[in-house]
Amino acid sequence: MRKIAIILVVAGGILGMTGCKKTDTNPLNDVNNLGAGSYLTFLAKTNTTFDISDLSNSEISVSVKGVGSPIDHINLYVVQGGGNLDTTAWAFIKSIDYTPDSTVITASAQETADALGITLADFEAGASFTFYNRIYTQDGRQFDIVNIDPSFESNSNYNMALRFTVYIGCPFIAPVGGTYKVLQDDWADWSPGDLVQVEDGPGPNQVNLSHVYPNPAYGDVIDPLIVDVDPANGIATVPETNYGNYSKIAFEPSMTAVGGGFVFSCTGTIDLTLDHFAPSGDYGNLRLLLQKQ
Repeated sequence: MRKIAIILVVAGGILGMTGCKKTDTNPLNDVNNLGAGSYLTFLAKTNTTFDISDLSNSEISVSVKGVGSPIDHINLYVVQGGGNLDTTAWAFIKSIDYTPDSTVITASAQETADALGITLADFEAGASFTFYNRIYTQDGRQFDIVNIDPSFESNSNYNMALRFTVYIGCPFIAPVGGTYKVLQDDWADWSPGDLVQVEDGPGPNQVNLSHVYPNPAYGDVIDPLIVDVDPANGIATVPETNYGNYSKIAFEPSMTAVGGGFVFSCTGTIDLTLDHFAPSGDYGNLRLLLQKQ
């Protein structure tokens, strides 16, 4: 376990925060550019899926609030698939006036397609888009995920809203259990390429991750980590669960997770973001991405 010092200069002051993680991360970038900086925090993710059965009327919506220097407006961008920190690859969708306390950011499937130069007929169930919010402050500066260190994004205390993933939803049709390949595990119980077992149930629209967390080499299950899935669109919710301990590596005696994401039976994809925490502290929002083999 390694402590990671996170320092963000906001509104002329310094906010210090310490997190823990089981693996090393890259050192923090130079934050001098932030000065009296600004970022966005999520208030609500009202809808982050496009409905494959009604794309012409489908719209995603999130609510955000600014922290730090006063914001003038937000530019919304998109790329197809996973994140891309090359800003020249971002397709501009529109500019949104900033409203203090709560700004609603929306994008229709048609607006997204127009920005990317594709048609709604090109949308496929289970496909993803990454949306980026770029802030323009009233004093003329701009901030986005590229010039704010990504370590802030994984810390749940910030709840940072400078990018988010949108999927084209598809119905959840069980069974989905079997062998899955780990594509990403920010909690670092597993490495990319590892194979893990996912079980169906215990309910008709549930998935059991008790063979995923904790890694049996690290600890033992306390309560099964159960994922509830909306059968209409694959949106997943993980209720707060004391899922296990890490006694075999002298780490934490009791770990809890809560979060959500998607389970797409049409593509065999499980994509969850879970907040892991223990009596000793909060480890942040960490992504788990699995692909069925």
